Amino acid sequence: YRSVVSFNTAGLPDNAQISSVVLSIKQAGLTGGNPFSTMGNILVDINLPAFNSNPALEAADFQAAANQSAAMTIGNNPSNGWYSRPLSPLYFPLINLTGITQFRLRFAKATNGNHIADTLSFYSGNFLTVPAYRPMLVIRYNAP
Repeated sequence: YRSVVSFNTAGLPDNAQISSVVLSIKQAGLTGGNPFSTMGNILVDINLPAFNSNPALEAADFQAAANQSAAMTIGNNPSNGWYSRPLSPLYFPLINLTGITQFRLRFAKATNGNHIADTLSFYSGNFLTVPAYRPMLVIRYNAP
């Protein structure tokens, strides 16, 4: 299983000098065993401008090449159900100042080979019941 999260980062000034980027996702559920135990950490790929060159979610996004694979690694250390990780400054140029920025999440191993579903689910960007549970991308920047 993979997940794609998109953020509209077009509102950033064109001359923004990014000082930090943090991605946060909130756990919605767990099926079977904890996938962190058998499939490793969550790896986060990033692509500019969008996976498969289309901002709309489509099946090809899950296999499309990334500008940077494993730009972040999210470990099994949530805080109140939130998993957060900063982006290395090395990858700040992959934050799109004029459109959307997309991240793809996947476990380090695609399967543990036991044919039993072990899945971790996260709240989506269109979760209406509690909007505060939606994925967050916090970008701190200066505009000269």
